[in-house]
Amino acid sequence: MKTTSPDRPSGSGGPTAPDSGSEASQDDIGVILVDDHPAIRQALHRAVDSACNMRVLGTGGSAAAALPLIEKQRPDVVVVDISLDGLDGLTLTRRIRTRVSDARVLIFSMYDAAAYAQRAVRAGASGYLQKDASLDEVIAAIRTVNEDRIYLSTAARVHVLTALLEESSPPSGVADLTRQEMAVFQMLGEGTEVREIADRLDLSRKTVEAHRRHAKEKLGCESVHDLLRRAILWTRHPSASPSA
Repeated sequence: MKTTSPDRPSGSGGPTAPDSGSEASQDDIGVILVDDHPAIRQALHRAVDSACNMRVLGTGGSAAAALPLIEKQRPDVVVVDISLDGLDGLTLTRRIRTRVSDARVLIFSMYDAAAYAQRAVRAGASGYLQKDASLDEVIAAIRTVNEDRIYLSTAARVHVLTALLEESSPPSGVADLTRQEMAVFQMLGEGTEVREIADRLDLSRKTVEAHRRHAKEKLGCESVHDLLRRAILWTRHPSASPSA
């Protein structure tokens, strides 16, 4: 994350970038906000800057305005609305994931999860929230996706997981997993969070994340999203073993 100070909320749709004031800590989560409603940008701006170890690096009211800022600032997390002038938020998400691959995208939209949550995950988003979520939940979601974890509202989770189950096949290669890797893989498939897995297996969170990474590599998964999908499918169909 860049060690720069936050931008000031702006009523215009153009991008705003950090000024030359006080520097942010290198440990802060750098956030860029993309929404075509100035009032929403300002509310999110205040909430993020008020949160511990979190800092706004800039804002934009459109994809065209925000993308150059994102490429320059290279934030940890980008909060993106779907409904934007010009390029929509899902197209922007795909471009962010291509051009700034380390940045995580959290979709913050007025649209119902049933219509867009699955499409957002397909586009590369790490999280989906509707705009009726509290600001506290937005902050929690930013922290979650910054840790390379998926954050979905309850409604979004149901639609995304159901769609994945309907379209995919169970994975092969689980026989190559160690006992603890298999335990982590199975619990992921059951919807258990990393912190709870660590508690249940009496392991540190870092150890659980290492087992998850090893399982991802052994199964040839390209991302944590892919590993989660395969874990869910294997939990539903443990006896099947078609090609992954």
